[in-house]
Amino acid sequence: MTVYLVTTAADQQGEVFLEPAAASGDDPFSPNSFAPPQQPPPPDPGPPPAPAPQADAAPGAIQSIDGSESGVFGGTMNQTTCDAEGLINYLGQNPDRARAWASVFRIPPDQIPAFIRDLTPVLLRADTRVTDHQYVNGRVVPKQAVLEQGTAVLVNKFGEPTVRCYSGNPLLPPVALPVAPAYVGPANYVPRPGATGAAPVVLVRGEGWPGFTPTRIIVIRTALRIIDVFRLWDPFLGGWFWRFPGIVIVDLPFVVGVVPVRPPGAPPRPQGSSAAPWLRGTYAEHNEIQTPGGHYSNDHVTKMASDCPGCNATEVSDSGTGIWQWNGPGWTHTGSAQCGPVTSTLTPTVVVNGIVQEATGGFTVCDVTVSTTWTRTGD
Repeated sequence: MTVYLVTTAADQQGEVFLEPAAASGDDPFSPNSFAPPQQPPPPDPGPPPAPAPQADAAPGAIQSIDGSESGVFGGTMNQTTCDAEGLINYLGQNPDRARAWASVFRIPPDQIPAFIRDLTPVLLRADTRVTDHQYVNGRVVPKQAVLEQGTAVLVNKFGEPTVRCYSGNPLLPPVALPVAPAYVGPANYVPRPGATGAAPVVLVRGEGWPGFTPTRIIVIRTALRIIDVFRLWDPFLGGWFWRFPGIVIVDLPFVVGVVPVRPPGAPPRPQGSSAAPWLRGTYAEHNEIQTPGGHYSNDHVTKMASDCPGCNATEVSDSGTGIWQWNGPGWTHTGSAQCGPVTSTLTPTVVVNGIVQEATGGFTVCDVTVSTTWTRTGD
């Protein structure tokens, strides 16, 4: 099946569509919501997520904020705001939609579960510009959109909104329009209970939510480095807390001057944590092999390629190729032998400047035990 990204006439006309936090919008990827029921506005909205607009800002200018900045995102401590496993299951049961969904991020459909599990559930604390994606007659149709403050999203390790939880729609950063934005609201918008704010600006079509004005829209910039922990605002507790990356909630109270440390026993860091080691370069692989008939050893030269610290790595060696999967403390590789599947492990023992210099591991299969040592010899 071929999936096409379609450029719409709306883009040429500069239309930007307002998407309320508690509505799926037109042509969602899923008819199901993966976000919890929308709550009334919180008692303590907290500090503003962005500086006040500059008085001399150019008309139509939108503020951009780094995804690692404190206060860009919020949430409820020890509670998720997105049923990520529900989205994974839904896409697994709908392969056509899964292929279309995966095409937005240029990943194979079988990588969707791992891709989603690396994301982190948060709430947007300001109206935010994005590129949303609809599913229309088997095609992916992108559109420029503004997500309402309070929208539940999954963000990636650089703080970029990546999935809209209410609809399951994939998100990308916004793109520049050829003309000034023309904001379009839902035709039959009903504000959530308790919503307050000034009357929204007049739109080209439809209605906006209370308080909507283009000068308060933000764009979330890609963080310059991987985010190891998010500082979120809990509007119901009226305070900050820490959230570690991943769809499994691992939160800690915020304490001034205390550096958060992932608790022992917590799920392993998702792929791409800057605190994780990086398996890349050329390694001298030495294997000690014990068999029922005796002991011997061999040596190989192995080349490892990986996109980032704590990511899966691709092996190319004179003994074959394969994928080593990051599992938190190290990597595993699953293959096959005459007597069944075999899983090899590799755990870093020496890391310099974030790159694995030495690692040990091995496997046991068919009454054969292999202990391996890898030593990095170059790039």
